[in-house]
Amino acid sequence: MVRRETLADQVADHIRELIDAKGLQAGDRIPTEIEITKELGVSRGIVREAFRALSASGLINVSSGRRSTVGQLQSGVLESFFSHALITSQADIHNMMALRQAIEYSAARMAAANRTYGDLDTLKTTLDLMEESLEDLDAYVRHDFTFHRAVGKASGNILFYLLLGGLTGPIHETMRAGIRNRVSPEDKKLLQTKHRDIFSAIEAGNEDAAEAAMRRHFDAAISAIKENITTDEDLDKIRG
Repeated sequence: MVRRETLADQVADHIRELIDAKGLQAGDRIPTEIEITKELGVSRGIVREAFRALSASGLINVSSGRRSTVGQLQSGVLESFFSHALITSQADIHNMMALRQAIEYSAARMAAANRTYGDLDTLKTTLDLMEESLEDLDAYVRHDFTFHRAVGKASGNILFYLLLGGLTGPIHETMRAGIRNRVSPEDKKLLQTKHRDIFSAIEAGNEDAAEAAMRRHFDAAISAIKENITTDEDLDKIRG
């Protein structure tokens, strides 16, 4: 079979295999462009192209004047992926909310089982900031998002945390849509109560209660979002 990969693709594959074979971890150094050039007998330009592609994917970190290293997992690549899905209408906000539900129900349950004192402190501090920001929509949304990511982190599954980070844009806009009409003191108190219920269950280590509290929160949020996302303009905001 004829290989359709470019030379740069083959060099990138070689570097991936090298990282795997040597068991390199995030932050470990990889061979330089010159070393790869000599090893494979290809031009420096081809190797540089491969390095750029691997850097764009987050697999390696390339810094001018410094040895390239294996990259730390980041949510930036996922942000680009989800943004592309929405912008090109290959996925919609309902798909994104369903994905959030799948992640966050499990994250809440696992957080109740795995949370640390540090996690609880972060969640409690964020809840207090949300309380203080009830009259400032943008600030409240920022802290609300931080709370949900903190639940993801507390789960002990780094992929939950990263996936929520990748959904930053859609989550922010759906949160705004969900709370835009919650203007009465009673509405705002109820919104906070649902978040505190999640925290209390996680703090108590009650997995069933944590998942149930997150489900109740999402049921209310989805109803509010449906009321507020009614036009193409609203959807365009979420698509970014």
